[in-house]
Amino acid sequence: MQVSDRKVDLAHIAQMHYFFDSAFPAGSYGHSFGFETFATSKSGGDKSQALEWIRTYMVFSLWYGDLENISKARAALAISPVDTEKVYLLDRRLHASRSTSEARKSAESLARSIKVAASRLFGDEVAALHLDSQSFLEPSTFVGLLSNRLSWDEDYTRLLYLQGQALSATSVLVRCGKIGQFTQLEMMAELIDLSAKLASIRPNKVSSRGAVTSWAIEVDQINHQNLSPRLFQS
Repeated sequence: MQVSDRKVDLAHIAQMHYFFDSAFPAGSYGHSFGFETFATSKSGGDKSQALEWIRTYMVFSLWYGDLENISKARAALAISPVDTEKVYLLDRRLHASRSTSEARKSAESLARSIKVAASRLFGDEVAALHLDSQSFLEPSTFVGLLSNRLSWDEDYTRLLYLQGQALSATSVLVRCGKIGQFTQLEMMAELIDLSAKLASIRPNKVSSRGAVTSWAIEVDQINHQNLSPRLFQS
């Protein structure tokens, strides 16, 4: 499925694939935000229930949260002079919307790791942002700013961000021994299609976050704080 009609530079594609790859030294985008609690439960080996968990998370947490934040951070950076206060406000609004301490702590840890790894990879480009990026609490804020600075296609940035999260979640099931890699491929085929659809559309309004729909995920995030060992968080 084609995400954008714009021609995308191959060098940018290579940068993006490495940046969003699970081998990227930023915790491998390795915070499941509660999914490993589901994975270790009795329902963890049920493919349909796992897909529903991931789909719900991608829509209610990522699409209305991280993906919207990526786009807004890019837009704020495009203004001259850069509206730094707006960037910080976007970052803190998204962070405050996370309903569990586990999700907030994971986001903060990941934001710090991404900043350090991106600084080593892109050096001057990160420095040229002229923002106190260490104070960011959300990884998507930094991703949005960096993607604008490096002229990455917005839809592809959103697409690879989503796919990275989906791959991380399904990998948890494999590591927990709940599914095999062929089943993971089947799940990813569906999630990649969903990612492509979500990447190219924008939310029309702020979500109510569907209290009933996302309740089970929030419970998993709360219980995740007591999960030992941490199977996925690096």
